[in-house]
Amino acid sequence: DIKQRVANKFGLNVEDLDSRRRLANLAHPRQLAMFLARQHTSCSLQDIGAAFGRDHSTVLHALRSIQSKLSSDSELRDTVKRLEETFA
Repeated sequence: DIKQRVANKFGLNVEDLDSRRRLANLAHPRQLAMFLARQHTSCSLQDIGAAFGRDHSTVLHALRSIQSKLSSDSELRDTVKRLEETFA
């Protein structure tokens, strides 16, 4: 569900988030979906990584990257807030 909502927000398919491609227009939404999955599920880093075809260290990098950007990027904070509102 998180992957679908993030994909829709960025005009992507869920398959794009699962792809091995590292293009910025795919990597950022993928990292955001991983961040939201960690915040809003009880899934482990390994479980989240498996859901995206990645390992736990990639998920950890995504979490740190998004957390770092949240402090200085108001657009990202708004995006996270709007996505989180759809989870309620």
